Amino acid sequence: MNLQPLRIAAGWQVDYNQLYEVDPISGYEHYFEGSSLLMLRNNARLKLIDVQWRPERDLNGEFQVNVLNFVENFNSKTNKFDIKPNWEHPFLSFTTKSRLKLVEKLEELMQTLPVYKDPRITKKRGVVDELSETYRL
Repeated sequence: MNLQPLRIAAGWQVDYNQLYEVDPISGYEHYFEGSSLLMLRNNARLKLIDVQWRPERDLNGEFQVNVLNFVENFNSKTNKFDIKPNWEHPFLSFTTKSRLKLVEKLEELMQTLPVYKDPRITKKRGVVDELSETYRL
């Protein structure tokens, strides 16, 4: 079975892809298991798109899409940015039973999602000004 064709917009990268060009029908349950089917990331927009099938292996389930904002924290030990998606508070959620509607929605989201603006007070990118942040909170 082939992977689902998807027009990936500029700036998006595929972190994980097990989304196949198959509809949920008997005999194909194994295509609808695992915690994620597709994970897309855009570092410039600070967004993550996660696609799951819930309940797993249940042909009566549905695709669940969660769009997450993520914040960057500079790690001085590795000299890189650690990225933490906010799984508790999705920016947007969407469900559908239709693979084709899912593809349409994903392609739309990649074109239209706004850049996440980190509300924290930072000294520079990924470095929180702890004292100022305590006043903000």
